[in-house]
Amino acid sequence: MKLEKIKEFKQFASEVILKVLIKMDKDFQNYQNLDDYDGMQKIKLEFIPKYEKLYLEFSNNISENLDDFDDEKIESLMSIINDIMKLHNIDIDYILNDIDKRKNLKEKSGAQVVKRLFQYQIKELESKMKKLLEQADTILDAEAKLETELRDAIQETNQMRILDQLVIVRSKWSILEKKTIQCKTALDQLKESLEKKWTYDIYGTISQEELKKVFNLKK
Repeated sequence: MKLEKIKEFKQFASEVILKVLIKMDKDFQNYQNLDDYDGMQKIKLEFIPKYEKLYLEFSNNISENLDDFDDEKIESLMSIINDIMKLHNIDIDYILNDIDKRKNLKEKSGAQVVKRLFQYQIKELESKMKKLLEQADTILDAEAKLETELRDAIQETNQMRILDQLVIVRSKWSILEKKTIQCKTALDQLKESLEKKWTYDIYGTISQEELKKVFNLKK
């Protein structure tokens, strides 16, 4: 009974926090559309991280150590969840309905599609990053070789030829460096989204078919 009660509470709490995160994400997009940098920063740095942490705590599997998770603690935490619901005007029936949807859909939900998409994109970017780093090694080796030749060159014509080649090699390096930074940034963001969970769990109350329809409409 205790385990079941904790499980039910965590499902309810995580669904509430998920709804808040969805709202925060929309608020961030609105601030972004308005070019309101201060509003974006407040949402991104103050509000979202706090609720992300709560969501991970409530959505994770129940720990085997339940000694400190008694009725009193559940009531105390439920009081906090109720306050959050009031603050964000979240209806209890709305939460209960979405909990049922999530249970019924499980592996057939849109969340699983988005999660797999994140994993696929990460794999693709890791492969791209590997190729970029291999190209970087080639360019650095070429640069080192030209610098050695430049030190050994005596005739001015040879020096000028090598300098011209160095300009080309360093230009390639500059372009490659930008691509590598962009790739790493995208890769880090995807890995972070996968770790946070809520970024794909928000699609857990719609079917894969519904998600595809929404995606097609957006396209």
